[in-house]
Amino acid sequence: MTSTEHFSQPQQIDEGALIAGRYRLSRWLGLGAMGEVWAARDERLGRDVAVKLVSNARTDPESADRFTREAIAVARINHPNVVSVYDQGEHQRHHFVVMELVTGCNLDELRGSRPMPVGAALTVAVQIARALEAAHEAGVVHRDVKPANIMVTHDGVVKVLDFGIAGFLQAGEGAGAAGESLGTPAYAAPERIAGARADVRSDLYSLGCVIYTMLTGLPPFPGEDTLTILNRQVYDEPTPLSQWRPELPLEIDHLVMWLLTKDPAARPANAAVVAGRLESLAYAYPNPEGQAEPTIGDLLSQAPDPQRDGRPDRGGSPGAPGTTTQSVAPRRRNLPAMFLVLSIIAGLVLGVVLSRQASGGPAGAMGTMPSADAIHSGRSSGNTQASGAQAMGMGAATGKASAAATPGHAPAGPSPAAGATQTPTMQAALPKGTPMAPVSPYLRYTAVVAGTGCVTLAAGQFECMVGRPGGAPVFQAGTLTQTGTVKQGDQPFYCQASGAQYTHGGFSNHWWAWTESDQGNWGWVSAVDIAGGTDNQPEPGLPYCGG
Repeated sequence: MTSTEHFSQPQQIDEGALIAGRYRLSRWLGLGAMGEVWAARDERLGRDVAVKLVSNARTDPESADRFTREAIAVARINHPNVVSVYDQGEHQRHHFVVMELVTGCNLDELRGSRPMPVGAALTVAVQIARALEAAHEAGVVHRDVKPANIMVTHDGVVKVLDFGIAGFLQAGEGAGAAGESLGTPAYAAPERIAGARADVRSDLYSLGCVIYTMLTGLPPFPGEDTLTILNRQVYDEPTPLSQWRPELPLEIDHLVMWLLTKDPAARPANAAVVAGRLESLAYAYPNPEGQAEPTIGDLLSQAPDPQRDGRPDRGGSPGAPGTTTQSVAPRRRNLPAMFLVLSIIAGLVLGVVLSRQASGGPAGAMGTMPSADAIHSGRSSGNTQASGAQAMGMGAATGKASAAATPGHAPAGPSPAAGATQTPTMQAALPKGTPMAPVSPYLRYTAVVAGTGCVTLAAGQFECMVGRPGGAPVFQAGTLTQTGTVKQGDQPFYCQASGAQYTHGGFSNHWWAWTESDQGNWGWVSAVDIAGGTDNQPEPGLPYCGG
């Protein structure tokens, strides 16, 4: 049941009406969640806005009061990926909300009922997650995250719409009470279907459904009718993305499966964790084969043109055909039953054929999302810290300290034979930022630097000593922007590459080691903060990225 099915025609509001003595309705745009949406002109500030109108007859006094409070809460969200709320009030027999007028197309129209390129999907997903992070920090739960509520502007900026409003208008104060709308079944979390209260983890489940749809062209649990979809949401496990698209990095597959965990407590704790992982994946993604793929701009240029297709222009400002407004949800597309049946059968067959290719190693526990390389090694992301302060930086003395601090560790694998990968020479002009992110799986990086600084922890994973007191900063790939920290002591690292010169505590080095920060972001730690080695030399015992 979609929100657009509540109305078949506009309410009794005339074009040209002046709302609250300020907002002149200029054009009816369509039907949003439990209300109609108009393009309007704010005559006081001289700007174009969108006005959403809801009849008082559709809201009881308690709901009307909560509508006011929730509109105020949404207005406090200040984030570029959240549609702005400017005003709210009551006009004659209607509640109204005044919002930012956004032109572009929604996510369904952008992807055109087909899987999106991975890079474009990750770019969109990062912005959705950041929008949810901002909303949750403001105490607002969306309750209806779905492609129709996600707009992409002509500049490629994602706008997430209708925060809290749709869910609020269809329910009383007590979440989970009888009569509360579940939102859209294909994107509803299992606990909501069971009548539990919606919280931030419900939004994250819906985000997982949206990402799954972007990458496969279908939601994780398609069905011929609402009851079938709801039943599958509660009881079925999703088909791994890798069975539909084997070329996807396993980290993306595991992140989406983590979001789609049935138990809310086993999902990511918050949207910030998800956004951090998505950003790391987006930085690391470049197509492994180096093949160009369509960008968001390419997809926008291919999006349907309402005038060309004979459909009414449902949004945008006058003179901007082919656009949609932020509050208009298109009617649900009913996929042919035969297509759905064939898709499910094909998925089962493909699952059998690709079952041996779905993972490069044992998967981690679904509820405790492993680090990216634990996916390949089977090791959880928990780290063992060495006790006692270790000397920081590079040099023979710190190298010995590192070796002594990790008793019982097996020595690093044999160094490459003579004539194998040699230590890259320092370029005449070093880059101004850290190296670009390596492409996973990191198992391919096997040319290990000779020495005993780092030790083999598992296949594709190495343990190095972070000697810097208080921990080391982790920098974003390709920049010198700090995105997190990693604790002092033994920590997992994956490979190293040459980048900008970094100096700290009297030591200097242009080598960087790839790891995951304590905050869940992937990035680079300078070799000066890892015990072992010497100035301007790679870290002993750690492989070269791409070597």
